[in-house]
Amino acid sequence: MYAGIMWRVNRANSVEDSMFTLGLMENVAENLNLDHPEVHNAASNAKTFRQEAAAFDRVSLYTQRLVNSANKVLKQLKDCQAERRARERQLIDEATRIYQFLCMQEKTFDPRENGFDFSLAQIESHITREHLRKHSANAANVDFNRLRYVKEYGNLAA
Repeated sequence: MYAGIMWRVNRANSVEDSMFTLGLMENVAENLNLDHPEVHNAASNAKTFRQEAAAFDRVSLYTQRLVNSANKVLKQLKDCQAERRARERQLIDEATRIYQFLCMQEKTFDPRENGFDFSLAQIESHITREHLRKHSANAANVDFNRLRYVKEYGNLAA
């Protein structure tokens, strides 16, 4: 939906450009006797805009409405993505706890059999990342001072 709206915004911009091009093709500024091509084009564009002000206003209004719609759709998309990421975070945390519990009991864990769409590799990677996150936060608390870290937290995390 967002892509379709943005395509329509680009089309509206193209229509506006075409309106100016048509003014040049119709040689709107021909009676001004302008020798310099850039000045001639600028005068043609100005006269075209003045003569077709209502059409330009409609294109501008149309474009602004499309941009507002695109912004709303983009916000909805971002909200949905944030909700999905939060759900995935909850699920991987739950899968991790179950995996660690079963490992503690020396049992095997198959994520799919327990209703999870994660692989064991993803769960183990999550455990490693959380382990590093926890220890790096501890290290930050002691300003990454190795001696203070060992004194407060025992040993350096592997």
